Amino acid sequence: MKALKPIDPAEKWIAKQFLEPSEYTIFLRDSLSLRNEIKKRIFSEIRKLLLDSGQTKPPFAPEQLGAYRRVKNIIPDETLSHKEAVLIPEDGGFIIKYNPKKPKVRIRFGIAHEIGHTYFFDLKATHPQKFYSLISSRYWVEEGYACEIAREILVPEPYLSTISTQICDHPSVNALVQLQRTFNVSYEVLLKRLLHDSHLWNSNFWGNNLWNAIIVMANISSKDNNIKNLKVYRSPTYKYKFRDSKKLRDMVIRIIKNRSLTHDNITISKNKYKVEWILLERAEPVIILVITNVKGERRNI
Repeated sequence: MKALKPIDPAEKWIAKQFLEPSEYTIFLRDSLSLRNEIKKRIFSEIRKLLLDSGQTKPPFAPEQLGAYRRVKNIIPDETLSHKEAVLIPEDGGFIIKYNPKKPKVRIRFGIAHEIGHTYFFDLKATHPQKFYSLISSRYWVEEGYACEIAREILVPEPYLSTISTQICDHPSVNALVQLQRTFNVSYEVLLKRLLHDSHLWNSNFWGNNLWNAIIVMANISSKDNNIKNLKVYRSPTYKYKFRDSKKLRDMVIRIIKNRSLTHDNITISKNKYKVEWILLERAEPVIILVITNVKGERRNI
């Protein structure tokens, strides 16, 4: 059995903010349960804040939640270079600065991400501070929480579940495009919500096999059409895996070379798969493939 990672000082501190002392003692014995409970309660608060701010349908504006987390102002700053946004604690609360040169979806995520970081500060202090050991804390723990909080702000699971069901009854490129436009987020954020986060908080999210699929994102070099980066997202309930990454890359290259294709059926290792794809023309083009198993086939690729 794979050993669970030890509970980080940042996690212990934030747990004490949301759990009763007796609850904290119980959850402290199980790191996975503790982490899930922390997120569950933060996400519950976020959904309440969305309603308190008058937001009942997407796209959700993260800046409207700022005041509830002592964010005094959100201002553009072109000197941020590579970062989308930064959180600056000061007397009376926080300032969030964002890079106006970044794409809108990245700015929205950046602001939501920085709001996520406020959960690691003591907001009761005049000057918000972190009251746990920063030296012994692993920085990526807080970063991970901030990313998940940002995704919950922008794509709350109850709304994603309801709207996904309204839009389609099976995985498709068209459904992805509609959801991306509805929530006004990047495809990366949307895919992580669809195929990673949501099942943790709603056991029925894939009950109807709505997103029972493999989705591939490939960044393409605009100069030579080579694949620069390829990510594979797979829902936990999907039974079939791509075992040969070369065949997957070959499929993407074939699509690149023949961009007139709108969809394709492929057969690999005697298994039939339906492939839909979309090419997003950007500074660096991105191809997204939605791959679903044709009914009746049960082997892995």
